[in-house]
Amino acid sequence: MLELKHLSKAFDGHTVLNDINLTILPGKVHGLIGANGSGKSTLMNILNGNETIARSGGYTGRILLDGRDITIQNHSQSVACGIAMVHQELALFSGMTVTENIKINREKTRFSTPLLPELSLLDPNKNIRDAQHALEAIGAHMDPGQVIDALSLNQKQFVELARELDQQNIRLLILDEPTSSLNITETKALLSCIREIADRGIAVIFISHRLEEIMQVCDTVSVLRDGALISTYEKADFSIGAFADDMVGRKIVKTQRAAKKQKGDVLMQLSQINGTELDIREGEVLGITGLAGQGQELLAEGLFGLKPASFQARFKGEELSLGDNSTLTARGIYYLSDDRAKTSLFRESPVWKNMIFGTELRHREFLRWKACPALSLLDRKAIQAHAQAMIEQLNIVCRSPDAPVRELSGGNQQKVCIARALTFAPELLFVNEPTRGIDIYSKELILDWLLKMNERDHTTVVITSGELEELVRVCDRVVVMYQGQVFKTFEGEMNLEELTLSLYGRGNA
Repeated sequence: MLELKHLSKAFDGHTVLNDINLTILPGKVHGLIGANGSGKSTLMNILNGNETIARSGGYTGRILLDGRDITIQNHSQSVACGIAMVHQELALFSGMTVTENIKINREKTRFSTPLLPELSLLDPNKNIRDAQHALEAIGAHMDPGQVIDALSLNQKQFVELARELDQQNIRLLILDEPTSSLNITETKALLSCIREIADRGIAVIFISHRLEEIMQVCDTVSVLRDGALISTYEKADFSIGAFADDMVGRKIVKTQRAAKKQKGDVLMQLSQINGTELDIREGEVLGITGLAGQGQELLAEGLFGLKPASFQARFKGEELSLGDNSTLTARGIYYLSDDRAKTSLFRESPVWKNMIFGTELRHREFLRWKACPALSLLDRKAIQAHAQAMIEQLNIVCRSPDAPVRELSGGNQQKVCIARALTFAPELLFVNEPTRGIDIYSKELILDWLLKMNERDHTTVVITSGELEELVRVCDRVVVMYQGQVFKTFEGEMNLEELTLSLYGRGNA
């Protein structure tokens, strides 16, 4: 159905795609994998008509649809070809309902005039029915009249997928890390839905760093590395080991450490969490997990005022006011959100600014006038040197510290967030889903740096994550949240099966 022939793309003389040849078949799921910065996002942006491609000189090579040459210079042309894409960084309209987000630009009307389409009258009942049908088709159960801001990140993921599938002429569906924010049950349902979509004759390009999902749902898998197509595998030849070797080109060592036997003093106490409490001990790496909507993300977000919360928090015995971020950061308490685009990054600002923002008063070497920090200008030379060191240590793929962070792949943006946490050097770090949507090599790199912060800088680290296997490898304790409460705590030799069962409220609390 779709062929890419000798497709190449460069930004400012830097080649990011080099002579890509790819064939996409109707009714098949084609996996596309590669490390962060391998060129996957650029390739998909070409097919999706992203404006950054045209603004930077376009692409070279040929794109053929049903055997005939086509040109994709903007998103409208991509849509006209029947191409739809669900992005890793969600693109939903705040303040609008689920229905309005799904039906945007495709609203059903009661009365319309071609001359003045802006005066058309919407048909709310038809639009709600369409939205409900699109949601049910992917196994998502939610109120189509609910405002999008009230949904969790995983629910928003389903809304974006429903919006793309609402297109009538869809022939190719591109899914960029669609399961990164989903729990076990939701992931299973979505993978089943993807197979059903393919069975309807729609071609699917499935991008994921979760290689087990690639093995399960894909018919063909292509591997990119450093902008080049390294290999393509058919189902009979699938191998996670071969995928990993091709993606990274080096041996991957899994980060792991033995749990600390000696418990530290209570550093922070969270109480009245629906009748339960949680102690965070000095010097530990604490994991917090649970299925979506069970309250695990509300602990850090409530503490920092991102979401309403009613629990009480004490740090070193002193009570804290929820949402008093200036006091929290002054005490050395820091939070990295999983929502990079909305709450963790300045996407239009350079990499260096994202790395040092909010850390200047803790690093007088970043200031020219160290005796008067409040009035000082930044020392760009010192900051550039620090940013370059972070880029090298975290293996961040970017043109330079001056590159806008929006140019980076999702995984490299995540590394920039970690670099800011390293720069801040907190006493207590809350980090939400630190390895979501990044490749297997970068995952281990980030986990390793979190452990280095803990061991070298004596940072107490609290990791909220749905990646149970990772939590078992790096955490001293893992706390399971269920129905808004602290349900069970695991420590020492943790049994992954028991941990999984506890997510559903099974086992002794």
